[in-house]
Amino acid sequence: MTVEKRDTILLSLGETQSRVQITGADGTSQTFSLALGLDALTPGPFRRDPPSALELEQAIMVVEDVLMPLAARIPPHPVLHLHSPVPLAEPLGSRVQSRENIERLFGQLVAMVEGDPLASAQLPKDRRFAAALLILREWMHHLDAGSVVLVDG
Repeated sequence: MTVEKRDTILLSLGETQSRVQITGADGTSQTFSLALGLDALTPGPFRRDPPSALELEQAIMVVEDVLMPLAARIPPHPVLHLHSPVPLAEPLGSRVQSRENIERLFGQLVAMVEGDPLASAQLPKDRRFAAALLILREWMHHLDAGSVVLVDG
């Protein structure tokens, strides 16, 4: 049986910029920077823990504007590897997450910032956690990643 080698995509979140590294099945690699990070999602960073609904809505637009041009450069991929300075595996419950689960967790985040007391008990209220989850959700949604492997650090 032959195992098909695929490109490996690593998204490394930074404070004000993030980095994407694509390593081809043949071992070649290309890296580029993204003009967004955990503290750079809106005209200024999130100001509240958790962010307000308006801050979250504005940040979604900023992230989409940065990610949408990548769709032509990055093919749909079954697995995204994510390095985040904010630990995500423990609050999300596992190092491997499906796109559907990330969508569900993002829905919880939205409910939390809109004041749902049940949702607020489930997720960290930290603005940096919110930023990391938002970027991850938008990547998986717009760049067609089927799952994510969290490489916290």
